[in-house]
Amino acid sequence: MGLKMKPAVRRLLGGVIVSCQAGKGNPLHGPENMKRMAMCALMGGADGIRACWPQDVAAIRAVCDKPIVGINKLTCSANILDAVYITPTVQAATEVIEAGADVVALDCTLRPDRGSAADTPNSASGTSSRCGHHGRPGN
Repeated sequence: MGLKMKPAVRRLLGGVIVSCQAGKGNPLHGPENMKRMAMCALMGGADGIRACWPQDVAAIRAVCDKPIVGINKLTCSANILDAVYITPTVQAATEVIEAGADVVALDCTLRPDRGSAADTPNSASGTSSRCGHHGRPGN
């Protein structure tokens, strides 16, 4: 059985996804600024938006009908080379899905403290009807 591509992913094929994110300490940090940044990207022809953190995803979703790729960066005190911090848990994925992300980006690099990369998307698959394909054939 082949994999079925979700409409949000299909809309992004061959298009431009603009990343709209600014961390703490950046003058543009915060949902209102990210909403404005996304609006500018959309006015410039972006086919989708990549946004970080649930509050920013929600603010952008309020003004964006194009697909949003959500990430949820969680920092920790571990060595950055060993730690997974881009959507590292099911909870982190669920938060951006519930905020309005159509697609969730995961860090799937091989690292010592990571469980199976397949576990996170499969576990989050039932959290929202907005979810795209989560690695299970036939869904």
